[in-house]
Amino acid sequence: MALRIFSTLNDRGKLLSDADIFKVQFYKYYSDKGGIEKDNFIKRWKELEILCNDLFSSTTNSSLDEILTSTCIMKEQRKELDLQQQKLYVNFMSEKDIHFKE
Repeated sequence: MALRIFSTLNDRGKLLSDADIFKVQFYKYYSDKGGIEKDNFIKRWKELEILCNDLFSSTTNSSLDEILTSTCIMKEQRKELDLQQQKLYVNFMSEKDIHFKE
């Protein structure tokens, strides 16, 4: 029933938060496992939401959503930084090799 409601809200054009998307994927996974696994997930997710709301405040989204979004952005920025560092290293080593060849 919850997944049906979730899909209905999504089909009606309501934007889903990152937290909503993560939650439904985890919910599907633990629903397949059933029983205690699903109940533990629901309990822990609620605890996570409470903890995030206690630690952070957000005026636009849930605190959990803000944390997930920030984490995704930081991860992408880290990938970009790693790529830039690799390019600098390759460039430095190329210039170093050229310098020693002269």
